[in-house]
Amino acid sequence: MSLRHGITHDVLACWFGVDRSTITRAIGEVRPLLAQRGCTVAPDVRLRTLAEVVEYLGVGGRTGIIDGTEIRVRRPTAGRKDRDRFVSGKTKQNAVKSMVLTDAEGCLLFCSPVRPGSCADITQARQLSLVQLLDGGPFMEILADAGYQGIGAQTGGRVVTPPHRKFKKNAPAWYEERHEQQRKAHSSRRIRVEHGIAHLKNWRALTRHLGRREHMSDIVRAVAGLLSHQQTTTLGGNAAHLACHGQPCTRSLGPVVTFPPARRRLARTPSLSSSLERGHPHAALPNRPRGSSPIGGGSGALRSHAPDAAGPALRADDGNSRAWPTEAAPCRGRRLGTVRLSACSGHPALKWYEPARAR
Repeated sequence: MSLRHGITHDVLACWFGVDRSTITRAIGEVRPLLAQRGCTVAPDVRLRTLAEVVEYLGVGGRTGIIDGTEIRVRRPTAGRKDRDRFVSGKTKQNAVKSMVLTDAEGCLLFCSPVRPGSCADITQARQLSLVQLLDGGPFMEILADAGYQGIGAQTGGRVVTPPHRKFKKNAPAWYEERHEQQRKAHSSRRIRVEHGIAHLKNWRALTRHLGRREHMSDIVRAVAGLLSHQQTTTLGGNAAHLACHGQPCTRSLGPVVTFPPARRRLARTPSLSSSLERGHPHAALPNRPRGSSPIGGGSGALRSHAPDAAGPALRADDGNSRAWPTEAAPCRGRRLGTVRLSACSGHPALKWYEPARAR
């Protein structure tokens, strides 16, 4: 709950009936354990390091996609020497950066420990020894954006970045068309990593972190491990793919469970008897304001603003049907022109008309 919805420790302590320090200590003990689980790619296969991810992609001949994401954090205290390191050059905000690696379908494979926001994407990839792992490993294809230009030549073409533009000015029409097609084809394949990052940011802990920055690496890896486990067990994408050895899987995944459509919730106005039973303060029937007449003409008590006098019966969620009230007490309200709207919470549909006064 703390990672998914960002619920504070005080609220969790109230829910479970323990002291706040107990919740803080328990989260501090569980967080590193979740971070060490790694990303799940099959029910019995987990990837914990970048070397394992590269080996996994190389053995199966799969395509990987990398990109960097930023997570906002609190501004460091005044007087700290490395305070400017956390300012991102892109968003101009205090943030930390993590490198995310997914497969061609957008399923998470790896999330790196965080670095300060001023660290470039290509610098973070080199610090993680991505160049050495790809240069000496099997041939594979890693898609990246323009922030990783330069790694492709160092890895023997294993990292594919958007095509470089040769003509800065006065480019031929045929070159402009071909260049645009190449960039569009690359971006349409690379967009899957953006979808994976979007699923990560659905967790409240990664939208904006207000705690200690030292815990961000464990939080990112813990969320990645939980999310990848959910994608594998619930959706069954990678598990079914591995079980059929890369071929279209025709194995049954079990019966399909269907649920009846939800019934539409209709608002209803409580009847007079129910208001009297609950002891409604305005359930009595005093006289209406002098000079006012009920909508629709006639004399007597106020009428409901319904198509007919009796009012249509509305079916409640519990199956019981009640009719709109034909008479109720006038409550104090605001006068909007010549129409006075009832401010009584028990009878929101009642209104009465006041004739215009001569000026």
